[in-house]
Amino acid sequence: MRVFLKTYGCTLNQSDSETIKGILLANGVEIVEKEESADVVVLNTCTVKSQTQQKIVEKLKKLNSKKIVVAGCLVSADRALVEKYAANASLIGTSSVSSIHDAVRAAYANEKKVFINTKFEDKLSLPRARDRIIARVPICEGCLSRCSFCATKSARVGLHSYSEEAIMKEIKNCIELGCKEIQLTSQDVGAYGFDKGTNIAQLIKKIDTIEGDFFIRIGMMNPEHVIKIIQELIDSFKSKNIYKFLHIPVQSGNNEVLKDMKRFYTVENFSDIITEFKKNLPEMTIATDIIAGYPTEDEDAFEDTLNLLKKINPNVVNVSRFTPRPNTYAAKLRQLKNEVIKKRTKIVSELCRKLELEANKKLIGRGYKVLLTEKQNGSVTGRNPSYKQVVVDSGNVGDFVDVKIVDATYCYLKGIQLT
Repeated sequence: MRVFLKTYGCTLNQSDSETIKGILLANGVEIVEKEESADVVVLNTCTVKSQTQQKIVEKLKKLNSKKIVVAGCLVSADRALVEKYAANASLIGTSSVSSIHDAVRAAYANEKKVFINTKFEDKLSLPRARDRIIARVPICEGCLSRCSFCATKSARVGLHSYSEEAIMKEIKNCIELGCKEIQLTSQDVGAYGFDKGTNIAQLIKKIDTIEGDFFIRIGMMNPEHVIKIIQELIDSFKSKNIYKFLHIPVQSGNNEVLKDMKRFYTVENFSDIITEFKKNLPEMTIATDIIAGYPTEDEDAFEDTLNLLKKINPNVVNVSRFTPRPNTYAAKLRQLKNEVIKKRTKIVSELCRKLELEANKKLIGRGYKVLLTEKQNGSVTGRNPSYKQVVVDSGNVGDFVDVKIVDATYCYLKGIQLT
């Protein structure tokens, strides 16, 4: 049997797809690169943004004549929507990944089976397929937040952190396989351990004892958790094996909007975190997220967001145009006019590209040790110790190379290898 797997969404979804591949390969299923050569198509779905959901819906329409398994967040959050466009597809919820082989076999036999478990599933104990360079290691499932705009909360179970021992074992296995970049991932990495009397900083310090030449990338952490452990977290980030990369979404630069979003921190909390990290780790890359056009965002609140961005000068900004997600509190609010949302999204996106380009241009002339991770469009891309994307003309994926930065765009650095 041949299976084609397409993944939508975040690093945690990509991690789930590694498990899906691992289970299928362990059961003798061939994973193919082209959809047209597959007997069964598996879609691992996302529900964070309506734009992504629409892409998935359009894909389901095109796959109407194929044998399909639909997995992931959209299944758990909105099963009815999936079945509207793929009535005969077998379904796998986010906590039922271990049943993927049964679902694929059912689809292949033109049967429909549904596996939607609402209890925690220990994915670290399941087989995984690695690409041998980048490994994605889940450290917990679920989160502790109640964000008013988020539909993912209904798709994933409540917070359950994996043990430090299980995570350490998985990372060591990845390194033995030759992986050079380990991405610690979850719905909210910052919530790790709060259900077990520990935290992400303590986990990082344990990981720092592992020998080898590799980098660890820490995933997204919400400010409400970071502020509780900030000094301990800063100390843990000083490890030579940790990318100096902090992904900390602020979403809005206005405290009233943050309150309406049910984000349990203030703009001042967020600014203090950035100040402390930059003071202790000047090379830190700061990544954040902004939602433009939240229902209670007036012109003054939007201006506050622009002013905050100018103040903190983030290196990377993920800008999202607000769209109401089903079964969320924000969807019940009176929505702003679409033209207002589009205009604000355009304004904040243009500002962010300007800030990102200015930050990257300051790095021209600098030299870095870069881990090459991917061949792309005739070039090789990699990451410097601050997780900045660097493009060079040639090189071997998996190698660490010395690079001098000679040019920059808003989204990557251009480098030449030093001999």
